[in-house]
Amino acid sequence: MQTPTVSVLLPAYNAGRYIDQAIESILNQTFRDLELIVIDDGSRDDTLARIQAHAGRDSRVRVVTRENRGLIATLNEGIALARADLIARMDADDIAYPERLERQVKTFRETPGLGLCGTAVDTLFKDRIFRGKPVRLLTEGSPGILSIFYTMFFHPTLMIDRRVAGDQLMYDPSYPHAEDFDLIRRLAERFQIAYLPEPLLAYRQHEGSVTVVHRRVMRQTHMRIVRENLTAYGFTGDLEALSAFADEITPETVRRAGAVMADVRAQFRQRDPAQVASYELGWTGLFFLMHAMFIDASETSLLRDFLNMTDGWGQLRRREQMFLKLTHANSGLAIGGLKASYALQAFVSQFGSIPLSDFDRVLSSRGI
Repeated sequence: MQTPTVSVLLPAYNAGRYIDQAIESILNQTFRDLELIVIDDGSRDDTLARIQAHAGRDSRVRVVTRENRGLIATLNEGIALARADLIARMDADDIAYPERLERQVKTFRETPGLGLCGTAVDTLFKDRIFRGKPVRLLTEGSPGILSIFYTMFFHPTLMIDRRVAGDQLMYDPSYPHAEDFDLIRRLAERFQIAYLPEPLLAYRQHEGSVTVVHRRVMRQTHMRIVRENLTAYGFTGDLEALSAFADEITPETVRRAGAVMADVRAQFRQRDPAQVASYELGWTGLFFLMHAMFIDASETSLLRDFLNMTDGWGQLRRREQMFLKLTHANSGLAIGGLKASYALQAFVSQFGSIPLSDFDRVLSSRGI
């Protein structure tokens, strides 16, 4: 059997609603020399039957099924099964655009020593595709520094060269629901990585996604990784405050988190001037994660305290600043105003979105 150029790893658990679109998007790639390893992680719906139907029609699909072991174990199993040197990730609820693998393989062939390649994404929400834009943090910042603070790439866009990554190509079970952050930070620290700023995948958002269902644990693990990274890069201070904030938002944890964020910023501003801009971008990414945690917890009063401590008001849109300042004594009104602002933004963005049912037009609008 000829060894394929790319092995695509697709873990699936109770994904019957979306799995057909995900598999078809890989099998319809313009780059054909691939194997698709689909691991059914003990699904209780019709996921396995759907996977097997595709395998019956296309010999490039390899099917594994067994009891539920969780995402990290499933990904590591897929890596062990992969026959190609280039390993690509794919999720069971997303859609890869036809030229995704072709563009990524081309990038690896043109960049000797490249370890990791990720791409921009469009957002797929309620059967509409919202066009993505290049992420400024990724186009302007140093990957090694950015990866201290946040997950640089959407996990299902990754392609990794196992010849370069070596024993770093594994998922660590001690980082539940942020295993991609851990993997990317290790690769970014050691190897050259690339970001393709054009959307090559439609990333689906829905209430059953891992990001939504396991949000709390994901954020707790994320903060633990940030704390480890800052320590490894020589930052000092009350870094434990980040984990305490992720565990519970209280006046005391906010006081500590605001103080350590201000302290970290002061420390990196004393470092190599050539790196300060990248640190600022990474710090900003972490800031907005923490901002989202305040909003989810409806803690606008404490958010105002955090913004004062971190000099973070300027990071927000003017209308968000207005809602927070004008509703100082009424958190419910502040949250309502902020959510209305976000809803207005989402409504406006719909005018630039395209129905998933009109997918051919999505592709033609991208010149495919």
